[in-house]
Amino acid sequence: MKRRAFLGAAGVTGIAGIGAVNGRASSPASGVTDEFGTVVDAVAEGADPTGEEPVTDIFEEFAGDDTLLQFQPGTYLIDYFRVGEYDRLGVVGSGEDSARFVPAAGDCRGGHPWVHFDNVDSLHLENLLFDFREAPSGGPIHLFLHGDSTVRDVQYLGSCSNQIAMVKIEVRDPDGSARIENLLARNVGDNHSLTGVFVAQNHAGDLLLEECTLERFSDNGLYASAPGGPDGNDGRVRVVGGTYLNNNVSGLRLGTTGSRIEDATVVVDDETPGWGR
Repeated sequence: MKRRAFLGAAGVTGIAGIGAVNGRASSPASGVTDEFGTVVDAVAEGADPTGEEPVTDIFEEFAGDDTLLQFQPGTYLIDYFRVGEYDRLGVVGSGEDSARFVPAAGDCRGGHPWVHFDNVDSLHLENLLFDFREAPSGGPIHLFLHGDSTVRDVQYLGSCSNQIAMVKIEVRDPDGSARIENLLARNVGDNHSLTGVFVAQNHAGDLLLEECTLERFSDNGLYASAPGGPDGNDGRVRVVGGTYLNNNVSGLRLGTTGSRIEDATVVVDDETPGWGR
């Protein structure tokens, strides 16, 4: 039995001047339930879908190996938390509308994660909205993965003043993979030193970003060259399609063996955050 840990605590094909990009409409995480041995209905187990009471105890009590946590459409209040050391864990929104997570009161955590999936084997996230636009608290999502993982139809809107990245990801297993499909991440606020998706040094596997949208980041939309440095694990990063809108310093930045960009659209049609600073 593995230890369980929970702490509450490059070529780009097009550049064009077009208007703001809207996120793709959410769709239910259909068919996912059959892939897990245990399926937990979070609301049936006491999660408050009105956003009044924190639901982090649902992760503490019910997360486990081969387990899917389903959240009905609604608003869910989350304190910062870490879930780690599970084999096959899923968190999905179960309705036509995304399950919406908002941060509880607290500090902006800078480079420290608000949501941390740490050393999870074969993670599945789908049909979720992390809506941090109105809160004076929050922080990044960290995904430190093994095996084969999927992140699909996930949105992160907002930012904190001292936040470093919205999503930090690394596939630590050299034989592992992660597919990020239809991720929408948008910097909403005055953060002038923020990266959209940061691929960290320990990335050793294969990461695919497909039809993603990263908007208004002041320190790169996708920053994926760190694993190619002298201390990095040289994991591959592939970008297929998607839109990278008004990002500064760059929309896409790769730097590892076998990495490539195909059919992505980079748009600069407005002043980028942090320009001239």
